[in-house]
Amino acid sequence: MVVYVHVLIKRIFPKERADRQISNPVQGGTPMIPKPIPVHNSRPQPQRRQSSPSPSPNPGARKRLRIWMVFMVLFLGWAIYSFINQSLQLSAKHEQLAEQQQKQSETQAALTQSQLELKRLEDPEYIGQIARKQYGMYLPGEKPIWATEPPANK
Repeated sequence: MVVYVHVLIKRIFPKERADRQISNPVQGGTPMIPKPIPVHNSRPQPQRRQSSPSPSPNPGARKRLRIWMVFMVLFLGWAIYSFINQSLQLSAKHEQLAEQQQKQSETQAALTQSQLELKRLEDPEYIGQIARKQYGMYLPGEKPIWATEPPANK
């Protein structure tokens, strides 16, 4: 294990002395990898301008921010337009549904009335009543009594 670490250190740090003693930290020695040496920059730092409220470290950051804001405004505009358009279409569909339900209820009422009339037409008493009122027909031997003029025969 120590030999393998020694070879690794030679490859990682070729300018270091490879023949120094590498101790095993598991056995209570010092760490195998040396501490990094801090490097100081001797170049003077440029002074930042204090006039701008938020200085950009990147010269294209302001342009990217503008492009992003334009994109977001366009996206939000499209989203609001889509929401309003869909809301209007939904309200129109609700109105159409209400109209169709109204027509359906009227048609259902007419159907119920027709079915009732059909059942009544199966009764011979009802047929005789219609024949007397609408057509002026009477059973043989029956004499009609009118309080006023007789109805005109159709």
